[in-house]
Amino acid sequence: MVIGEAISEEQVREFAKIYTTEVLPNLKKEPGFDSARLMIEDGGNMSVSLTVWKSRDDCLRYHTSRLHRQFIARTQHLLLGR
Repeated sequence: MVIGEAISEEQVREFAKIYTTEVLPNLKKEPGFDSARLMIEDGGNMSVSLTVWKSRDDCLRYHTSRLHRQFIARTQHLLLGR
């Protein structure tokens, strides 16, 4: 689970677009991927990404992967505390 706070409502929408069009399709190709969901606070700037993996090892492999680092690099400018 990753929790983030965007700088503005517009940036929440940009984050959601990147997540659904770029991140999610790549996640579906990862070994051990089970499901993912992006939840966005109504009327706010908070978002939660919940990703479910078939095993702990699958989860750890993804979180140390190049793909995960690319996701962070692609979206970090949209979040507070970057």
